[in-house]
Amino acid sequence: MYTQFSISSLSELSTAIAYFLTKMPFLLDNSQDSDSIINWMQERKFAIREVEFQDKWKRINISCFIQMWGSTACGWGGMGGAAMTESYTVAIHNKDYGIIAVFYRGEFAYAIKDNDIAKDHLMKGTLPGLNRLEKFAVIYKSR
Repeated sequence: MYTQFSISSLSELSTAIAYFLTKMPFLLDNSQDSDSIINWMQERKFAIREVEFQDKWKRINISCFIQMWGSTACGWGGMGGAAMTESYTVAIHNKDYGIIAVFYRGEFAYAIKDNDIAKDHLMKGTLPGLNRLEKFAVIYKSR
């Protein structure tokens, strides 16, 4: 399969991968939004500091696609100019731990549980913005 990337797209992709592999485990381990994270960790029966976790955390599938948004705020929501805007979305999926981390423009937006609803949206390239996650099992939101 042939995929065309621009330099800015590659930069966003590499930033998202680096964040997921290095910073996200610590963010989840030290989060103040503990209920959803603790529930997710208990379901998966693991601790972030375990060696097995560190090895399995690196097994990822990456989806990259362009999404069209109704404002310049893109998936972040909030104040933005009322103009149709394309934004590069990266979704990093770890099947071992049932998590999908979503990044807009290379910046971490949220993490959701890997379930049928999430997989369907991931396959269609229609992951919702931060303010439209009602149907999803949210593990963590960055804002």
